[in-house]
Amino acid sequence: LHTPKMYAQFGEEAIFDWIFQNIGVTKGFVVDFGAGTLNSGLSNSKYLIDKGWNGLLMDGNPSEKNDIIKQEFITRENIVSLFDKYNVPKDFDLLSIDIDGNDFWVLEKILESEYSPKVIINEFNGCIPEGELKIMAYNPNHTWGENDYYGASFNAFKILAMKYNY
Repeated sequence: LHTPKMYAQFGEEAIFDWIFQNIGVTKGFVVDFGAGTLNSGLSNSKYLIDKGWNGLLMDGNPSEKNDIIKQEFITRENIVSLFDKYNVPKDFDLLSIDIDGNDFWVLEKILESEYSPKVIINEFNGCIPEGELKIMAYNPNHTWGENDYYGASFNAFKILAMKYNY
């Protein structure tokens, strides 16, 4: 399988192709937030949208203004109502989360809800040493300060995902 890097930061397009060729596509629907850009080489969803998928792309402060990315500040309190507002299917194919802060808390709220993504991509805090269990304190007004205070450790996300059979 050879898929060239097109839009995603680390060439995730090839991974998407491999995963969905092996597990199948349910709806061809992606939810991507912090999706601030589609054209700068940092989009986890543009490749799939170009392949004909539908989706919901949101960002609190998108760096590109267009009709595709919805400007929404995402919190634990509003994520399910945003899914409802934009008619996200209850079972969809791909969830991509990169909001540089409350990622863990928002993902936990989604997993507790009736929404069920097949595949989850989630940024974790790579500054936290391997094996440590750390989660940023929840703050619904948090914005990234361009420092290493954001998100949670890989281990924290792993435990959360396993709790919901991922």
